[in-house]
Amino acid sequence: MIPLLFPKATYAKRREILARALEPNRDLVLFLNAPEKVRNFDSHYAYRPDSHFLYMTGYAEQGSAFLLWREKSPKGKVVTRFHMFVLPRDPAQEQWDGYRYGTTGAFKATGADNAHTIDTLDDAVLEWLNEVPQIGMAPRVFTNAFHEAEHKEHVLRLLEGFKPRMRSGRHEIAAIEDVHPLVQAQRVVKDAGELGVLREAAAINVKAHRKLMHQLRPGMKEFEVRALLEGEYGVDG
Repeated sequence: MIPLLFPKATYAKRREILARALEPNRDLVLFLNAPEKVRNFDSHYAYRPDSHFLYMTGYAEQGSAFLLWREKSPKGKVVTRFHMFVLPRDPAQEQWDGYRYGTTGAFKATGADNAHTIDTLDDAVLEWLNEVPQIGMAPRVFTNAFHEAEHKEHVLRLLEGFKPRMRSGRHEIAAIEDVHPLVQAQRVVKDAGELGVLREAAAINVKAHRKLMHQLRPGMKEFEVRALLEGEYGVDG
């Protein structure tokens, strides 16, 4: 279980900025965290979450995703909806991989409107496409799936398989677009909290390299130098 770097209100503000680019009752953001990378057999490389996913949620666990959209009520009030999808708690597996948030923990930590298990994501997307878009309006989906081959194949197969009943007033998906440009534009501007973290990281890096200068010896191997640096990084966070 990895704690969020910033208060959940910070991530909520970021999502709200992203949501302003969405048309209510038409656009859906489908954001998936990075897939795990298998090293060999049942062993994986150390997990590295998707940077944009982390920026939007602070959630660093594998097997996670979120849906984001805006709904406009008949009275004209627009509300942003944010649903998380995460791995369920599994005490046996957590002995190996570390504690998981689970749906209850993810709900509390991220401030989501709701949290579901990741195996319900596909059904949730199809349910949204059938119920949320305004009658007579073709929905659009913004996703980061294009940047991971396995995500791309799965998401495109899911979305291209959506066949609404025209008599119901529902339309096929008008566009499947990359959400990254919307997030990247936002990340160019750093707030005070981000600047503080960047300065702290820079200070840790400088300190580690200065200490390394006094530890270097002729004939040292690259892996030895790496171990010294990573040891200092680990001590200082």
